[in-house]
Amino acid sequence: MSLSLIIRLISQYALYIYIACALGMLLYLRAALAARQEGFSKNTFQFYYYTLNPFTGYPLSIDGANSYLKSLKCGNGEARAHQALKTLLLWLYHQGCTQDKIIDKVPVPRTQKRILPVVSEQHLEVLSKHCQCERDKVLINFLWHSGVRLSEAAKKSRSL
Repeated sequence: MSLSLIIRLISQYALYIYIACALGMLLYLRAALAARQEGFSKNTFQFYYYTLNPFTGYPLSIDGANSYLKSLKCGNGEARAHQALKTLLLWLYHQGCTQDKIIDKVPVPRTQKRILPVVSEQHLEVLSKHCQCERDKVLINFLWHSGVRLSEAAKKSRSL
C-alpha cells in the first residue's frame, strides 16, 4: 500500500468521524430542544436552534466550546451564545452524555459596554425648538440638566 493511499484513507476516515460527531451533536441538540420546547416561545426556540446549530461541527469538549465561541464575530452576541451553550451542555450533563460539566471550564465572554452619545447644548436647543408643547420642553430640559436617565425618569413618573 502506498503512502498516498494510506493518507487518503486516513483523511476519509477522519472525515467520517467528523460527520458522525456532527450528526451526533445535531441529534443531541434536537433532543435537548425537544425536551425543553414546552417552556420556550417560538423566538426563544429559534434563538437556541440558530445559535447552537453551528456548534454541531465542534467536538463536545472544553476546547470545542472555546473554539466555537471564539469563531463567533458578533460582539456581545458571544455572551448570549455562551448562555445557549450552557443550557445545552448542562442538559447533556444531566442526561449522562458527558462526564463533567464542560461549561464550568469555559470562560464567559466579556460584554462590551455601549457608550451612548452625549446630547450637546446645541442639540438641546434644536430639540426644544421642535417640541410641540411646554410639557415636552420641560421634560427634555429636566433630563438634560439633571443627568437622570430616561428609564429613571419613567420610573419616577409612574410612582407619582
